[in-house]
Amino acid sequence: MGIEVKVSTPVNLSLSNAVRTQDDVALIAATVTLIRERDQLRRELIITNLMSNASEVRIGDHQVSTTRGIPLQPGETIVLDTVGVVYGFSTPGESVAVGETF
Repeated sequence: MGIEVKVSTPVNLSLSNAVRTQDDVALIAATVTLIRERDQLRRELIITNLMSNASEVRIGDHQVSTTRGIPLQPGETIVLDTVGVVYGFSTPGESVAVGETF
């Protein structure tokens, strides 16, 4: 008697080969700001709203705004499994830390 596992969607079990850190990205006050360009080789994009920041930042597509996108409070991190373009928005103009896995 064994265990049978059925998977209905593809599962990626490969590990990253490298982690690349980047300079912090300064989000321009009240302006949609590019965080990272599209990169077909990227596996994950890691974005952290710096603990020293005073306010929330939003992460999303080119339409990210004060009411649109994924909110990150100071100290919070999001890991995006994407090769696409990612933008940020910050009313006062905070910075975010960025890393990528390949």
